[in-house]
Amino acid sequence: MNDLRWFVVALLIATSLAGGHAFGIAAQQIPDPSFDATVAHPAYITSHPRVAIDEAHKNIHTAGRLFKPFADLARNDGYNVVTNTAKFTSDDLQGNDVLVISNALGELENDNNNSTPAFTKPECDAVYEWVRRGGSLFLIADHGPLGDAAAPLAQRFGVTLGNGFVLDTNPDNFDDNDPTELVFSEENHLLGKHPITRGRDNSERLHKLVAFTGESVTIPRGATAILSL
Repeated sequence: MNDLRWFVVALLIATSLAGGHAFGIAAQQIPDPSFDATVAHPAYITSHPRVAIDEAHKNIHTAGRLFKPFADLARNDGYNVVTNTAKFTSDDLQGNDVLVISNALGELENDNNNSTPAFTKPECDAVYEWVRRGGSLFLIADHGPLGDAAAPLAQRFGVTLGNGFVLDTNPDNFDDNDPTELVFSEENHLLGKHPITRGRDNSERLHKLVAFTGESVTIPRGATAILSL
């Protein structure tokens, strides 16, 4: 089976966390209304894989708000984008090709630096079995406490989330004198070689990506790291 179908981890979706903890993100941020989500050459014209964006687990990113640019881009690329509003079960996951879970939250602890799991064990088992049968999971967890919330699901696939804050002390690997603005590029060799970064042709090839904050991810043997620390 294609490794991507087993697990895809995003270290970070470009959201600034300056000025507050993770639980305050939704109140502090708005999507970029000027983002150009047009796609010159959509990947899917005749078939339209179904992408379900999870909104059933106190997700900070939802299709109609902070994650709207992503949803618009996916639709313009030919995907059938829907929202998931129910807890994960085998029946509810059927019919989806891709499940996107972006920054789910459990119950925050008193210090707001820790969270209870966002998913129950039966939900984790249901998602794992759905992936094993061919589904694709795109799991996104920003810096702590979001690692705590997503940890049980990640661990089901052999992935460990650091639940901390990532920075780099090498000035070649960060921008604007900010060690949390991480640079992944061909030049510093931290950008992995993969169909995702190569694209379908040179016009889609990724040469450099800048992300900020986020958490570390430890992946199992045989997995591919697209953004390396």
